[in-house]
Amino acid sequence: MAITFTASMPRVQRISRDLGLMLGTLTVSGAYTPGAGRLALPTTLTKYFLASTIYSMNFEKGPSALYDLEYDQSANKVKVFTDAPPVVAEEFLTTAGGTANSCTLKYPPAYINYVCGGASDYATPYYVICGAAGVANVKAAQAHVNMDTGVVTFAATAPVLVKVSYVTKAAKVFADNMVEDETITLESTGGVDLANLACCIQAVTDIEVAATPVAHKLITDGSDAVASGEAEIDWVSGSVTNITSEGTQDAEAGLCTYIKKPTTGFLVNHFIEEESQTVTTDISALTTHPVLAWSTCGVTVCDDKATHGIIGVGETAASGGGEASLTIAYTTNTGLIGEGRQVIFTHSADSNPTNLLASYIRGAPAELTIQKIEPYVASGTIASSVVTIIGKLS
Repeated sequence: MAITFTASMPRVQRISRDLGLMLGTLTVSGAYTPGAGRLALPTTLTKYFLASTIYSMNFEKGPSALYDLEYDQSANKVKVFTDAPPVVAEEFLTTAGGTANSCTLKYPPAYINYVCGGASDYATPYYVICGAAGVANVKAAQAHVNMDTGVVTFAATAPVLVKVSYVTKAAKVFADNMVEDETITLESTGGVDLANLACCIQAVTDIEVAATPVAHKLITDGSDAVASGEAEIDWVSGSVTNITSEGTQDAEAGLCTYIKKPTTGFLVNHFIEEESQTVTTDISALTTHPVLAWSTCGVTVCDDKATHGIIGVGETAASGGGEASLTIAYTTNTGLIGEGRQVIFTHSADSNPTNLLASYIRGAPAELTIQKIEPYVASGTIASSVVTIIGKLS
């Protein structure tokens, strides 16, 4: 990461006894990671101002600039920001296939609704796993998402075509309530309590053997036994959310990434805990409300307690494959998750479900409070901006 300043005045203009003003251009280049990328000011500024005594930096953003620069006077550093939509209903990405097994979301995510892809279509669901070790050890049918950079990593048999639906960190209420990689101990009897109530669960991962992480398919609380590789969610167990796993995983180390439900506000008022919707003869189900975020990441849950992996619009949910295809029927004002419209899922008939048990955040993007976010930039010139600086004269 490099930050340079080029003066456009031959000398500082004195504006009071010990304050001066300088015009110039500040350029930021290299790699920038949200949270870790705040930049120390270039040492060339000490020619004009005493160290750590710059009081303001006003940047002029050009009409085609992607990023904003902002001066943090308390830390004496520069930060990079960008505008972002609160929800990306579907982002189309590609990998190179084989061992080149990653792609990068346009915006850092706060929550993942689903990941799907394939060699030539989007007909395969991928289940999100937690933990830093997951990047190196991700297995087939899994996807690891770096929540800081937005890098999505697959196994060596990576799909070439990828679609990701996600909430970005521009959605302030989601970003403020992120819980990433909470340590849990998996249990089949009584389950394990999370530290909070949750309203969206992105991933439950068994990391007992780091080299072979197990992605759990999510189901909601019911009377059926929890099968191997599943995690049953009891959204409200006293004052917290409880997760129950299958018996062979008792006492094994796990991680959970989720959005916590605060005591008041938008997420509390818009959380649909478990809505039962009849699956019609064409094995589809329509949500009652517009869907902003899907609370059981990557799957729909049916009354047979089976999970159906979410795949792309227009793809066929394979019989016997436990899949659910998003369907758009404009006559009923339906659309993708995050578009502020109702959602239809067409399920595969392998388990003959009769009801969809839908957990989701209802609403539309326009209802959210939006904030600027720090971007992830891998390389290149990030921003070059004309700047007016006021500081204490050296």
